[in-house]
Amino acid sequence: MDRGAWRAAVHGVTESDTAEHPPETPQTWSDLVFLCGPSKKKGLSAEEKRTRMMEIFYETKDVFQLKDMEKIAPKEKGITAMSVKEVLQSLVDDGMVDCERIGTSNYYWAFPSKALHARKRKLEVLDSQLSEGNQKYANLQKSIEKAKIGRRETVKQIKWPKQLLTDGLIWISVLY
Repeated sequence: MDRGAWRAAVHGVTESDTAEHPPETPQTWSDLVFLCGPSKKKGLSAEEKRTRMMEIFYETKDVFQLKDMEKIAPKEKGITAMSVKEVLQSLVDDGMVDCERIGTSNYYWAFPSKALHARKRKLEVLDSQLSEGNQKYANLQKSIEKAKIGRRETVKQIKWPKQLLTDGLIWISVLY
């Protein structure tokens, strides 16, 4: 469908009207959208919004109210004002942003030092878990060595797993 036929179908514009207004000149917003096509710009993902919101807190190192964030986020980081509250609440729920109610207002803040301390605590926990795991591994290796001291492996014990494996493969090939 060409533009003239489309305009006639949508707006009831006749052929004489299109002669007065050349096809290059859009008369309405819908004509403009039809000419330009859909917008190529895509919105930000939730994770991008969260990252950009955290950048605001880290760069300014200030305390904000929700209405302040709804003004700043669209201007500085391109986060739509409609999604600021949702993004901010998800950051609060994850413990990345602190929120305190003072009187009737909610104040939000996040400082880079808090994130650094959180990462250090996480690293310490993981280091302790690693050392515990290494200790358990060493203890198990010692108990295996102690268990092997009183035993002797026979030829049957050594060959049996290999024989079972080959017999199993033979049975599988016979079945199929």
